Amino acid sequence: MRRWRLTLFGVLLLLFIGGGIVWFRWNQAPPGEEASFWKESWTVQPSLEGVNNAYRAKITVNPEEKVIQGDLTAWILNDTGKEQDHVYFHIYPNLFRPENSLRGSVWEEVLGKDPKPGWMKVEGVWVQGKKVDFIVKDTLLEIPLDWKKGEKTAVMIRFSFGLPQNNGRLSYDDHAMWLGNWLPIKAVYDEEGWNLDPYYPIGDPFYSDIANYEVEVRLPQGFQVASTGVEVGTPKIEQGNMEIHHYRADKVRDFAMVVMDKEYTYKEGKAGDVRVLTWHKREDSAEVAERLHQVAISSLTAYSQKYGGYPYPEYDVVATGGFFGGMEYPGLIFAEGSYFRRNDPYGVLVVAHETAHQWWYGLVGNDEVEHPWMDESLTEYATLNYLLEHEKSWAPSYLRLKESAIEKAKVYESRGERISASVNQFTSWDSYGVMIYEVGPLMFYEWEQKVGKEEMEKMLKDYFSRYRYKNATPEDFLQVVKDHFGDRGVRFMKDWLEGKEH
Repeated sequence: MRRWRLTLFGVLLLLFIGGGIVWFRWNQAPPGEEASFWKESWTVQPSLEGVNNAYRAKITVNPEEKVIQGDLTAWILNDTGKEQDHVYFHIYPNLFRPENSLRGSVWEEVLGKDPKPGWMKVEGVWVQGKKVDFIVKDTLLEIPLDWKKGEKTAVMIRFSFGLPQNNGRLSYDDHAMWLGNWLPIKAVYDEEGWNLDPYYPIGDPFYSDIANYEVEVRLPQGFQVASTGVEVGTPKIEQGNMEIHHYRADKVRDFAMVVMDKEYTYKEGKAGDVRVLTWHKREDSAEVAERLHQVAISSLTAYSQKYGGYPYPEYDVVATGGFFGGMEYPGLIFAEGSYFRRNDPYGVLVVAHETAHQWWYGLVGNDEVEHPWMDESLTEYATLNYLLEHEKSWAPSYLRLKESAIEKAKVYESRGERISASVNQFTSWDSYGVMIYEVGPLMFYEWEQKVGKEEMEKMLKDYFSRYRYKNATPEDFLQVVKDHFGDRGVRFMKDWLEGKEH
């Protein structure tokens, strides 16, 4: 009897110990070879010098299946000024799941008439190595945690997704996969609290903080990658025909990437000390590709002189698909591939515009959902100035085209769709385009005509200096205007923003 009781106790003890080991491993890190990555990610803190967030990711790309698998660790600082019991991440690829109907004329403008859905799965979340429950709601990931003021913590997310195919920022064709707004990214907390906006169909519905990124990309040999940041070292070759690349990007607002096959080639040049790469398909016009490459170099140089130096070592222009003409990311832009096949001034406009975004969005950020004029209208004003200086044969007609939109703008303004409107207040891409891309830049241009180009550039250089690597508000911008031009300048801007002038 006693012996039987000891044996049962021993069995129970072994089960308890074994179960404890399983529980510990499951709650501390995923099993298998990835465990060392996770342990290092949350025990070895990356540098947060100059930033409050740092991301370390390990990504596997399957170009054939169009599937991405990833482990992401986000080291985040609680700079909210209060204790938090939840943190939120945007998971934008979840928008494209099959059950999410993205129909109607506004979505068709973004995705096309016959988009193919994708899918996304959040497979696990850990906080400081401990597995936690989580909630996924559309494009938001809600994670519980005990987060004290001023405390750093590590949030680890295991995810996978299949790319959708459409005309948007996250898609693919026969030769490339372009990945925009794809990595989980912590939501911004500002004076209004957590910014948890959905993925609106109009405008750029994004708002992000500056962060440091370290990204390891594993993919089959024979593919090329253009990304935010720079590649560190040389690719490591693995058994099974796989390559491992390492990328690093410091003080950037997001991390984008394009995976291309050998049908792509690139042109290389310099803008000062910045390496400029323009990626395009071999079948594209070499003459047109060279033209756009030179625009990238020229505009990067011009904006650096006007507003403040471009701080990153590399800048990539990549021909992709998409409805958007061009799409901006830190150190990397997408440019619609058709512009590399024909001599079209709009291709020059696209490259110059997206390059200007490196300053107005990339380095000086803002809430693009609430105040799209702060990045898009200012960027288009900078583009217009560049074109008037460097494309004198057709830029004046481009200016006149904007001026001709004023009468149409008055109709939209009467409906409340003003320059100052948020993206969710616009009812169509046309009203958004007229107010933000046509009339918004005229606000800056008309003020320049009053004060002179030199004074306008001096003001914008000051604005850039004050808010580089930060998020600015309309009040911040108007304060800089006031410091340079007094109340007269502020009244002028406010009247245009509210549709009371022009």
